[in-house]
Amino acid sequence: MACPFFIPTVRLDGAWKFPDRLPLPPGFSGVCGAPEQMLVRPSDDDLRDHCNLGHAACSRLPEQRHADSIRFSARGAENHKISVQYVYEKDCRPAGGGILEYDERERRWSTDIPDEKLQRQAECFLESWRSRHRPMAAAATYS
Repeated sequence: MACPFFIPTVRLDGAWKFPDRLPLPPGFSGVCGAPEQMLVRPSDDDLRDHCNLGHAACSRLPEQRHADSIRFSARGAENHKISVQYVYEKDCRPAGGGILEYDERERRWSTDIPDEKLQRQAECFLESWRSRHRPMAAAATYS
């Protein structure tokens, strides 16, 4: 699970002891997307302890928020589509979510994603998922 306000930008290979356990493996640098904190670059400690791990515990987050973390899962589907499910969590309970569809042939989301933070996290998750489940296809798409 990652912080729902985190906007990942750059992969941080080698920054974590067990990167495959992260919600957005291998871990990312990025910026904060919390209200009034937009585009603030978190410290390395915050990236490691909060942004990449969720359960929104850093001082930049609003007290009133829709979620503390976001979790992703994916599965391949027919017709070169990948379904990415996301679930927001608040106080360790589901707090909304949905399914995003990615079209591998067209290399684009076929679902409208209204939130930039959700879209960027979904893109990072999808890239990591594809590299683990479809190494050849991921290399061709992201090279």
